[in-house]
Amino acid sequence: MTSRPRPRRSTLLGASAVACAVALVACTPGGGDDPDASSSADTSERSGGDGGDGGGAGGDGGPVVVGGHEYEPILEGTFPVPGTAGDDATTVGLVSLVGSGDTTELRLVLTPQFSSADEGISIYEMLDDHVAPEIWDVAGLRSYDVVSDTGIELETDVVAAQTANGEPVLYQGFFPALEGRPEAVDVVVHPAWPVFEDVPVTYED
Repeated sequence: MTSRPRPRRSTLLGASAVACAVALVACTPGGGDDPDASSSADTSERSGGDGGDGGGAGGDGGPVVVGGHEYEPILEGTFPVPGTAGDDATTVGLVSLVGSGDTTELRLVLTPQFSSADEGISIYEMLDDHVAPEIWDVAGLRSYDVVSDTGIELETDVVAAQTANGEPVLYQGFFPALEGRPEAVDVVVHPAWPVFEDVPVTYED
């Protein structure tokens, strides 16, 4: 994993982000080769393509799991799941990083490549029970975590969002607005995996 300077954290939270948290709780979206662990994640751009429909609703009152077929990642890598005895791996596709108002939305498409299970694989399991993505603005010496309000994190329900082996599921996480509006940042999906470097940020306002 690429060693980078550790920026300071930013935990700014606006009123619109709190409102978004309530909305996510009501309806939460969800659902190669192993790279050298010492290198950064594959940053080759992928061409656009058609995707199929995916996802389905959970039980009564449960979260909505959004499939990932319709999302085309701009960056992608396949990484071994830490702490597993077998050869389980997760393909991580970084779809977008979009700033709007008080928040910055990260979209990932996660696909399990598991030998230990065929179905009912959650995002939580794909990330080895450690779902804590970060955004690093190395130039600005800042880092950002998923926004939380009263203990509720603004992200997909990582336990309820499940998929079958080889089938993608969407993860969405909301971070504070990026100070200084950097054009590109680094994204850490898991501390044991390479960093996605120079991820472009799109601003909608």
